[in-house]
Amino acid sequence: MEQIVSAVAYCHEKGICHRDLKPQNILFCNESPDSQIKVVDFGISKIYDPSLSSLKEDFGKNELKNKKMTTKAGTLHYLSPEVIKGVYTEKCDVWSLGVILYILLCGYPPFIGANENEIYKNISSFKFEFPNEPWKNISENAKNLIRSMLCPEKKRISAKEVFNSKWLKSKLKKENQNIISFNFEKLNEFRNYNKFKQSVLLFIASRLNNEEYEEITKIFKKINDCKIGMISFEDFKKFIINNQDQEIIGGEDDDEIKEQFFGVDIDHDNKIDFTEFIAANMDKSLYINKKKLRNAFDCFDLDKNGIITTEDIIKILKMEKLIDSKKLACDLIDPNDINKDGRIDFDEFCKLMEKN
Repeated sequence: MEQIVSAVAYCHEKGICHRDLKPQNILFCNESPDSQIKVVDFGISKIYDPSLSSLKEDFGKNELKNKKMTTKAGTLHYLSPEVIKGVYTEKCDVWSLGVILYILLCGYPPFIGANENEIYKNISSFKFEFPNEPWKNISENAKNLIRSMLCPEKKRISAKEVFNSKWLKSKLKKENQNIISFNFEKLNEFRNYNKFKQSVLLFIASRLNNEEYEEITKIFKKINDCKIGMISFEDFKKFIINNQDQEIIGGEDDDEIKEQFFGVDIDHDNKIDFTEFIAANMDKSLYINKKKLRNAFDCFDLDKNGIITTEDIIKILKMEKLIDSKKLACDLIDPNDINKDGRIDFDEFCKLMEKN
């Protein structure tokens, strides 16, 4: 549940509602007993504006409806009452998480019936129970958490609140408190790359497999205190103080930490998310690979004509509204344009990525 909720809370932070959470869409990464898991199948997921998703009393009824999702999507046993009605927010995912937790604790779903109509009816009336067998051995904290998830949308807690719930926190094993050795030079190198190279590394990082970033993930989890896929500046600074044997109390050292932190925050949302962290810390051997470089090049070659132009870079880096965007794009291309034709071909692209 920690891993599932962490993934969903991260999606919600990014404005993505999964809409079809169920055990079939939670997969093991490998066959080992302690395998990490992945939430998969975003085929009916929805991108929404997080700032408009919560219920606000000052919205009129019609206005509020327009700010919600309306497509009936999902799988019967995991549907929330508001999805059945056809007007809902991302908290439909929290309902599905509540159903999953219920099943994991007792082995069967909370809403059952002789047919689909009866199941729909029980869901819509929030009708579920904790029968003596097997629930007599389940803690009240667990039951209370489920109650706070399988309730009307207005009263339902968020995915982040599920993660910080008393029951989940009490069940998590204490992590190894040993100091982790972390090479901050990689962050400095990444910070000094131009925006184009940083964007390429971000693309490659988003397509690595679990084995390729396993060690980086361990460090990320150590720094990521809130465990929902994003590192705050406070988490970052705390990690340095506790693990790098440094006494940092404001001043120049604090400024240096800020430079490192914001140098990795590519999308400027004042957080380092998982993919940004992987991009800044992955070993060069991971991305100096012709297949990975070709995939990245093809993505950045928007016209599919075998070259990356200033127009491509302007669109990729979303520089359209910037003054002198053409000049800025040329400045990114020029140092890497070996034959000085005003664009980057695949060979030049590979040489750019091989540079330190």
